[in-house]
Amino acid sequence: MPAVYPDLESAIAETLEAARDQNAEFKRRLRRLIENATIGNLADDDVAEVIELASVSDDEDE
Repeated sequence: MPAVYPDLESAIAETLEAARDQNAEFKRRLRRLIENATIGNLADDDVAEVIELASVSDDEDE
């Protein structure tokens, strides 16, 4: 990610660290998706791939 976005880089890192229930592939692709969005290089397929990798808990206690 360009150095011009240090606050965004910090926010992404914090968010991904907090997403302990997500696998490494999801985190890698989400980071890449956000990076591509910041430079205007985003495709619908990129979004779909990240959504497919997301793990959603169905635990009603959360």
